[in-house]
Amino acid sequence: MAIIKENNVYRYICDTADVASLPTGVPAGSTAIDRQTSKKYITYDGTNWTLLDNRSRLVDSGGTEVTESTGHSVNVNALAGTAIIGKVGIDQTTPGTTDRVTANVDKVGGTAITPLTGTEGGSSTVQLPVTALLHGKTGANTSSPITVKSPAAGVTCDAYPIEATVWPMLFNGATYDQKVNNAPITLLASAARTATTTSPDQTNYNARGVMLVFDVTAVPGGEETVMFKLYSKDALSGKYNILFSGSALSTTGTRVYFFYPSIMSGLGDGQQDMPLPRSWRIAISHSASGSFTYSVAGCYLL
Repeated sequence: MAIIKENNVYRYICDTADVASLPTGVPAGSTAIDRQTSKKYITYDGTNWTLLDNRSRLVDSGGTEVTESTGHSVNVNALAGTAIIGKVGIDQTTPGTTDRVTANVDKVGGTAITPLTGTEGGSSTVQLPVTALLHGKTGANTSSPITVKSPAAGVTCDAYPIEATVWPMLFNGATYDQKVNNAPITLLASAARTATTTSPDQTNYNARGVMLVFDVTAVPGGEETVMFKLYSKDALSGKYNILFSGSALSTTGTRVYFFYPSIMSGLGDGQQDMPLPRSWRIAISHSASGSFTYSVAGCYLL
């Protein structure tokens, strides 16, 4: 048996036959190793020798050896490429080798992530590596997932079978507006009215003009009239400026008005060679208090 004294404790290097005769009364922390089996590591706690195996021991901040029991918190500086042996999930019954580090997936930049559960219209924030593969369905009728990759040199777009919907957006000076098609609009629903009536302010996002339909279905008779008018709104002052005033009407009927740049003459009941401003409205002015029933609707023109 060889004995080495180091830092006031003893290191015994012994044969298997010597393990049972290790001396007591030596300083706590002394150790012994069976050089024949190379599988026995013995440590002395000041009273007894305790047999361990020859694995490297992991202790927590209190000096307690970490075993398979839970409740330990350990900081480990591992070398690059070190294999971490342990369970990868609470439901796994046998230990496995993990070759990755799990990222914090419930927050990004300190902001909590709401998991995307497949609900239509849902959204989720995810940080992905450059080489990440996205698996998803291109549509409700797709029967199996597809793989979405970043484009690579020499690969055509056919290699990336994903459907995407592009929403054109236009800058309005502060934010972005979604581009609108030749969309129908209702400015005044059909109703009986006895005084001048003004529509709500309208916002023209990207149309060049508009077609408006003034439909009068009931009149009081006599000399009373109504008149169709179009106004622009100044963004700075909020004042309204008249752009068009139609003729006075005293009978029922449907009148169509066009407002468009370079519009040809002779269309409908009135036209104005002009672009439609961003903010605008219409008004139907009454000459008296008789009851007229009418509506105003139309369609933006790109």
